[in-house]
Amino acid sequence: THNKNQDKVENLNESDVKKKKIIYGPIIIVLLLSSLYFFNIKYINANTDIIRGLAPKTKEGQGPIDTFNASLNSFKKAIAIGGIATLESREQLTQTTLTLLNQISSSGIDMNSELFKNIYVVIQDNVNTIKIEYEKLINKNADPRSLSIFATFLRSIGDKDAIIYAKKAYDYAPNKQSIASEYIQNLLQDSNFEEANKVAEKMYLSDKSFETAKDLYALTLINIGKFDEGEALLKDTTGYIKINEALLSS
Repeated sequence: THNKNQDKVENLNESDVKKKKIIYGPIIIVLLLSSLYFFNIKYINANTDIIRGLAPKTKEGQGPIDTFNASLNSFKKAIAIGGIATLESREQLTQTTLTLLNQISSSGIDMNSELFKNIYVVIQDNVNTIKIEYEKLINKNADPRSLSIFATFLRSIGDKDAIIYAKKAYDYAPNKQSIASEYIQNLLQDSNFEEANKVAEKMYLSDKSFETAKDLYALTLINIGKFDEGEALLKDTTGYIKINEALLSS
């Protein structure tokens, strides 16, 4: 038999559902749109700040110091946003600073000039910001990529702490070639040739097609006195010795 009370319950339930859709539906949509808006705008702003850091805009009549400061301030804004901008903003600031250092070193600017002193102050601000921000990041989440990038930066500016971060990165990801390469270069710079040779041999044997691994292994062999073995690795099919010049200058 048909139960009228059951029909009433079903109608009531359907009515409740409809009412809830009417009441809560718009609220859920507004909250969803707000969160998407906030998320998108937030990270669009971060990307914009990173782009401005790479290509800073300055007012007419402003000089290079103003441009460098504008770049740093834009990167600081991007870093402060955090989230998905956390890694990219720091990496781009690091690369920009290293490029700036290379440009200054090859510019021929008189080191005793007022311009050089002012540029040095800006560069020091960049370096300090990088150190502070990477240490914050590493203390919060010590991912191997960030550790290795920070190690590369420190090694490039001659900071002896580079080996600390290179070792940490290698301990996290010993099979990652770029991370192993950075650790080996730090070991070589630190004159720890035996350890550099062990790490380089492991990396080379894991993938003999990787040219950087071969070059680094050859360098470490030469540094521990195995000249013939090292030279043999560096010779191409014609017997001509080739090596990555970037490794020699690092």
